[in-house]
Order: sequence, then C-alpha cells, then structure tokens
Amino acid sequence: MLNRRNNHAMTAYDPFREMDNFERHFFEDPFGVFFSNDSQSAFKTDITDEGDAYRLEADLPGFDKKDIHVDINGDRMTVSAQRHSDYEEKDKKGKYIRSERSYGTYSRSFDVSGVDTEGIKGGYKDGVLEQKPTLVNLQCDIDHPTQVMADTLHLIHEFGGVENLKGKKVAMTWAYSPSYGKPLSVPQGVIGLMTRFGMDVVLAHPEGYEVMEDVEKVAEKNAAASGGSFRVTNSMEDAFKDADIVYPKSWAPFKAMEERTELFAKGDMEGINALEQMLLAQNAEHKDWECTEEMMKLILSKSFSAVVCAKTAIDRGCDTDLRNGLEIEKDMLAAAYTAPDALEGTKAFVEKRKAEFK
Repeated sequence: MLNRRNNHAMTAYDPFREMDNFERHFFEDPFGVFFSNDSQSAFKTDITDEGDAYRLEADLPGFDKKDIHVDINGDRMTVSAQRHSDYEEKDKKGKYIRSERSYGTYSRSFDVSGVDTEGIKGGYKDGVLEQKPTLVNLQCDIDHPTQVMADTLHLIHEFGGVENLKGKKVAMTWAYSPSYGKPLSVPQGVIGLMTRFGMDVVLAHPEGYEVMEDVEKVAEKNAAASGGSFRVTNSMEDAFKDADIVYPKSWAPFKAMEERTELFAKGDMEGINALEQMLLAQNAEHKDWECTEEMMKLILSKSFSAVVCAKTAIDRGCDTDLRNGLEIEKDMLAAAYTAPDALEGTKAFVEKRKAEFK
C-alpha cells in the first residue's frame, strides 16, 4: 500500500510514520504551549486517519461545551477553552471561612492548509471535543482526481454531454521523455475514471512500464459495469488507431518507483543515482513512442470530411439551443453525404472491403 504523495516522491506506507508526519506538518503547532505558563495549558489531542478525513479529538475535562471555542482564520484552526470558577464557604453567621477563585485558558492552534474548512464538523461528548476536517485529494501515488475530473469535464463539453462519451475510444498512452521520475497517478486516474462512462479505454505502454495491478482491476470492473471496455497493449499505433481521444503521457515503471522508495528509506543515494541512470537508459530505448503527425493520422482512418463535420457540429452546437443545434447537425449531415468520401464509403461497404479515404 502506498501513502499520499509528497511532491513526486513515492514512499511505502508506514502508519506510525504517517501519523508522525501528519502531526508535525499537517496539524502542526509551531508555537507550542502559549497563553499560560501552566503545564496544563496544552491539552491532549489525538489525530486518527479515517481514509477520507482526519479526526482530531481534544481532551478538555471539566469544561462545558459553552466554554469551548473553535476559530478558523485562513489556514489556522485554533481550539481554545476558558474556565472560571468561584468557590465560597461561609459559617453560620455568613462570614467567609474560605473563598477561592480559579481561572484557566487553554489553547492550541493547528495548520489546516489544504483542508476543506467548510466541511469541518465538530462534536462534544463527555469532555471530549471532536473536530473532523474533510480532506481533498489533489494528487497521491495512486490517483490525480482533480486533473482527471477536469479532463473529463472538458470532454463532456467537447462532445456535447456526458451521455455522448459512451463508446468513445480513449488512448491513454506512454510517451517518451528524457526524464524518468514521472508519477503514475495521471494514467491511473484516467483509466479509473473514464471507464465509468462507457468509454473504450486503451492503456498503451512499452513492456516494463506497467501501472499498479489493483488500478487495472478497478478499470476492468468499471468498464464491465458501464458497458465500455478496457484493455492493455504494448503498441502505441494500436492505441491511436481510430481513437477519439489521445492522451500521451510519460510515467515511471511502478516497480522502479517501489525500488526507489526502498532506497530513499535506507538513505542509499548511490543506489538512487544508479537506478536513475538505468531508468534513463531504459527510456532512451523507446524514443519511437512519440505523438507525431504520422501517429495522429492513425486517428483519421475514418472519413476526414465526416470527422470535420462531426467536430463542427459539436463545437457549434454546444453554445446554442436545441432548435439551432439540430439545424447545425442537419447541415453537417448533408455536407458529409455530399463529400467525395461518402461515395468511397458506400462503395467499400457494398464491396465488403476497408474504405480508403483521402
């Protein structure tokens, strides 16, 4: 299992180190104990990872809910509690034999940058204050949800609606890069999300550049449920052929990232440098995996005029009403049927051969 990404470094999941890093960086209290010299001015807190959120529990014995305040100012959340108690004891004549007053201020601040502060939920039970900030995964070792969702929204707009994504072929393909440490989160996010919309997703990469097996299983399951398809190929040409969407992207082999993680854990910089040189040499063996003009021609095995007409109808139809959209579609259909490709397509169909469009 792999933890969240820190920049582009991939580290093996260690729950104890994870919680330690989390307390030091994510909910860090850089000011320590403040507002009081009393050793109890810093109350005990527990932070637990619940997958989609972190739960912060603060022990505040002796405080009522009305005495506890949670304030958020920018990226800083402050939990404070104030206690004021008076105790009086008098004799039968109403004279004081003892009078005590106690005051206490307890406060801690936490860095909540990157946290959805609107989703913070609080609760109070038996002197324990709970705060549950909602986390948004911007990118991790497994997925890049924000980028992939943005890409999908662009496709929905480009094709005129989410229902029009069904049946579209997506080529998620590795492409050569002179560097080696590119994350796997983008291609894994693409195959994990776009298979949910009934699209025909093809993952292409040279041998040795496999992504995480668990993510491929998710893509297969999504495709089966949505009526789409998912397959893996070691041919860029195979992926590009007849594709509606092409997504060239370099990434590092998953096994290499696992090895690099172990080397970083050991502090073996010589081993890391040797691994880098090996991976750079491995990348150089696949310089032919490039998105060239010749490669792009593979997506035009369909009629060029038909592709132009379809794209024009989509581009113009997205920004108009239904009536005008249908008029545009009618005009483009007429243009496609009167183009020279229409005759070649019809003849190829009758002669049971592959059309040769110019």
